Amino acid sequence: MAQATKETTTVTRKTMSMSGADYNKMFKFKVTDRNIYDQEGHVVDSVTADKMVKSMDYGISLVSTNGQESFRRTLTKINPKQQESIYQSLKDLPHALRSRRLQDGLTLDLKPISQRVDTAKLLGKAIIMIFWCTECYSGAGVPNQYHAVNDVISTYYNPDKLQVIAITDSPFDVAAEALKKSPILNARNVFEASGITDAYQTDNRPVIVMTDKAHKILFSISNNAGVTVWMLNKLLKENVAN
Repeated sequence: MAQATKETTTVTRKTMSMSGADYNKMFKFKVTDRNIYDQEGHVVDSVTADKMVKSMDYGISLVSTNGQESFRRTLTKINPKQQESIYQSLKDLPHALRSRRLQDGLTLDLKPISQRVDTAKLLGKAIIMIFWCTECYSGAGVPNQYHAVNDVISTYYNPDKLQVIAITDSPFDVAAEALKKSPILNARNVFEASGITDAYQTDNRPVIVMTDKAHKILFSISNNAGVTVWMLNKLLKENVAN
């Protein structure tokens, strides 16, 4: 799997259960080692590491070496049950998506988009709805905000099996300028859609929803959650790739 050096290094993992002072102290350190390692301390070549991360089976964590205050990038096996548990726990947060129409397990009501999208063409297709706005994030000026979502959708995108719909309140000229900086790929764009966002009760926040081919909602989340891309990859693999 990995290309290893002749020597291995014993590592000790720092968990995230630390005091605020220690947490802040940790992030003062720079990762000067450009290599990526596996759990045994072997160097993994960059091509292999990139494939492993893109598979969504692995992530990259910062691990301290020999208990010292220096860190290196280490491939870590992702626990699917933990990711799903994180997703479920996000629904209990104060700012979780409260829309009565966009909850997991419901059949997605297509009436709100029926005047702007030919819903007959959605029959038998999984649907991803991306509700976005030009100032959804505090870092609104940061380009390419949807690059990770674009990457995972592009991996499985098949127009015969999947329809992506990007919906925004913004007028065309404002939205078009924003999409130059942060494009949403493979999507049918719907602009000036305040009636739609109101109907779906998104509170003009960034929301991503995915359904299966029968339009049962499998995933619905607001804001920029770290678990979003992993969940989309899992659901796209199950509902579109096959």
